[in-house]
Amino acid sequence: MSQRKAVTKTIATRYARADKATKGVILDELCATTGWHRNHARKALTQALRPTAVRRRTPRSPKYGSEVVAALRFCWAVLGAPAGKSVSCMGRILCTA
Repeated sequence: MSQRKAVTKTIATRYARADKATKGVILDELCATTGWHRNHARKALTQALRPTAVRRRTPRSPKYGSEVVAALRFCWAVLGAPAGKSVSCMGRILCTA
């Protein structure tokens, strides 16, 4: 897929400057190279030159408070620093007891 995107990006500038007859030839070449249908190739060529706007994500709010995290770290250290699966199994055992 990355190779197809690279080919599309290099051909897109030629496609944008071409007249209607040349655009048809370029579409034929791209379809033969990538195996795409003409409609998909046309959309990919027009989309390749558009800059994509990247939105910043808002950070997720913390699920647990600092006191809870400190208590969990203490329990984890007392238990001998077990791996995550062991901690979740121990948590289930402790919650049911």
